[in-house]
Amino acid sequence: WLPRLPAVREWLAPGAPPKTKKPEWTLPPEVNPAGWWEAHRPEGFKNIAWHHKYPYLKLPRQHLARWIGEKTGHWDFHSYHERFNHPPTAFTQCVCGEPNEKGHF
Repeated sequence: WLPRLPAVREWLAPGAPPKTKKPEWTLPPEVNPAGWWEAHRPEGFKNIAWHHKYPYLKLPRQHLARWIGEKTGHWDFHSYHERFNHPPTAFTQCVCGEPNEKGHF
């Protein structure tokens, strides 16, 4: 039996390290995820160069998010807020004063 309160635990066993629920293991330093994937890649993925097929994945995260929002229509657009009946405080405008719409940067 171990008491839950750290103060009581310290009083019962002074100087004992507190027990944690975190795992006390780490990956070995020689782990190489890219090398592991090359060694364990399934046969169906052996000849697919997916990173060459989708060059837009090399875009910075902010630009990729905006591009996906433009393609799907799920972004901070005026029409998006109207479609889902958001409150008027949700409607935003561009710095030029126009409402945010698809294709308006």
